[in-house]
Amino acid sequence: MSFQYWQNIGKKNKTKFVSLDKAYHGDTLGAMSVGGVEEFNKLFSPLFLPSFKVPSPYCYRCPMGKEKDHCDIDCIGPLE
Repeated sequence: MSFQYWQNIGKKNKTKFVSLDKAYHGDTLGAMSVGGVEEFNKLFSPLFLPSFKVPSPYCYRCPMGKEKDHCDIDCIGPLE
């Protein structure tokens, strides 16, 4: 859907995808390409389109070992 949007408004060079790691986006090859649930996607991964994965901002099990009230949203860093 995002690819089609950029194409429709004339931004033909917008062909890269950024997605959240451990995220589920659906069961089509395109959706699984940007998804991050390895248990579901492993078999099909040779068919996937390339995408950039960034950590999910998941406070409950922070991958950076921080707590919600004191994190400064450092998990957003990889997006920059």
